[in-house]
Amino acid sequence: MKTIRLAGATVELHDNPLTVTVYPEGEVPAYPQATDGYKAQARELGYDDVAVMSRHHELAHSLLAAWLEQPHSHTLRALASGKEWEHWRLEEAAVLAIQALATRLGIDLQAVAERLAAS
Repeated sequence: MKTIRLAGATVELHDNPLTVTVYPEGEVPAYPQATDGYKAQARELGYDDVAVMSRHHELAHSLLAAWLEQPHSHTLRALASGKEWEHWRLEEAAVLAIQALATRLGIDLQAVAERLAAS
């Protein structure tokens, strides 16, 4: 397992496709789904692999928070607390747009997160 500390979270990258974003009050686990809809979303975003899309998606929440100088992903921190942030749709749309742009530019969001966390 690899961990990346970024924007108030510890993101655990497990050897299996599981990605867990951890905050003091809880965690948000994410597994890629084997559904047709999930596979279609991966293709739409430019991914060949749903596991990579899922991992990049979770990391993009923390990357976005870091880039916007926020203490954490408001959406994921709320989920970790068992709540829902009222503007989660805006954050989700931004994360999906980042993923789509990154794949078109050939950018590996995990590598970006690792570099940002190391700086």
